[in-house]
Amino acid sequence: MRYSTSRKDVQWLIDESSKIVTDEAFERPYGCWNKEQTNSFLLSLLSGMVSASFVFARTAECGDYCNEESVQDQDKVSGGSYFYGLASNGKRWVSLDSKHRRETIVDFFNNRIPITGTFTDYRGRTHVVENQTFEQLAVSHQNHFLKTGINVVEYTRATRTDLAKIFIAINSGAPLAEQHFRNAMNTPLAAEVRKVIRGFQTFANLYGPAAKAKMKQHEDFVKIFMHVEDEGQKISSETLTTLFRKGEEVGLNGSFRSIYPLQIWNSAITIVSELQKIAGAKSKKLAANKVLLYVIVLNRAFEKGYRITDYTKFSEALESLDKKLEKDSSAAYGADQKGTHKTNFYFEWKRQNWGENRRLRAKALWKDVINNTSQFGMSLIPSVEVEEL
Repeated sequence: MRYSTSRKDVQWLIDESSKIVTDEAFERPYGCWNKEQTNSFLLSLLSGMVSASFVFARTAECGDYCNEESVQDQDKVSGGSYFYGLASNGKRWVSLDSKHRRETIVDFFNNRIPITGTFTDYRGRTHVVENQTFEQLAVSHQNHFLKTGINVVEYTRATRTDLAKIFIAINSGAPLAEQHFRNAMNTPLAAEVRKVIRGFQTFANLYGPAAKAKMKQHEDFVKIFMHVEDEGQKISSETLTTLFRKGEEVGLNGSFRSIYPLQIWNSAITIVSELQKIAGAKSKKLAANKVLLYVIVLNRAFEKGYRITDYTKFSEALESLDKKLEKDSSAAYGADQKGTHKTNFYFEWKRQNWGENRRLRAKALWKDVINNTSQFGMSLIPSVEVEEL
């Protein structure tokens, strides 16, 4: 990998912003910066303070690099196509670090963000601004802002696989969630998860802004996939990362089905689709921390050939059952004279959420559900008889 470092200014960044692309695989999603952080960053620029480097990869140069015979990268062909495809669409750079800073600068310049506070100009004089947009600043302050220097790092010899390594290295000490790192990996799983979440916005919206910023909706979908594959397997940060890394052997644009079981993946998608219908039928918002409860029962129901015919009834009965099992098990634990460990009780299985005792929780829930499926708004899927010729 090769890169160069140069000193540019804010005006350059604004002028070139349309030629910079942010890949979903890199950078944190929207919602990571709050109003206070945005305001503080802009005031620091007005004070002439230099922020961390803006890190980019030059598309045309990296595309040429991928085509060099000496480059050892199993995904170099698709990597070259990745860079050249961006270059052909007028994108000269892929952003690896600085998305929020860059977009905040552009939004402020276009008068979409007002600022409030104090800053110190190049002469050391303090100025106070209150809810002012860029065009409302004094011309001298506007010019000072545009001429503020920024450090730019540009990679010119890197493959698509290298970009993931660079992103992870840059952010290894930053407050990023583990899912941000998995999302950057050169694996088809990362691309497919992003595609699923784009297609299921009702599911994504079960999560609040802070959880979304950590890509919790993406992470939970992968957990659902793992649960469908084996409802008792260990689901942890380590096993999630291992699952993503399995796909690195084929690369971002490699064959997904050659690494991951497509039938199970589609079953996970079906469960999320049903979750969206349940969310729409509830009078109150479906809480993200109840996702596993529904996944557990939906997975068993579909495996046994059942379908949901009344989503409101299903939701009310299931949440009621969950509360009853938790209450009854807590009472049984409190009355236990033998000192049985709490890991043998439902309330603890529920507390562990995605822990390995999901299987025990699923068994306890399904035992009640299967005894009265009509109460849960469920019915067997009619079998289709094939007429012999």
